[in-house]
Amino acid sequence: MNTHKVIDTHYSNEEGNIDFIGTFEDCQSYIEEQSSLSESSSFMLRIEELNERERDLLTEEEEEEATEPT
Repeated sequence: MNTHKVIDTHYSNEEGNIDFIGTFEDCQSYIEEQSSLSESSSFMLRIEELNERERDLLTEEEEEEATEPT
């Protein structure tokens, strides 16, 4: 279950600053991976917990995807 998000602090909410969504461990791995690709951009990444509304929206999207015919 997705519980956290990686925020790119270089961008605002309006610009789409969410880089990645996953578990806390997934987010840590994502930042480590990004750090290995470009050390200059990794300091602008921050992990935050998803708020209740974000979790609800993600759950709804996952349920819709699961019920779509293939």
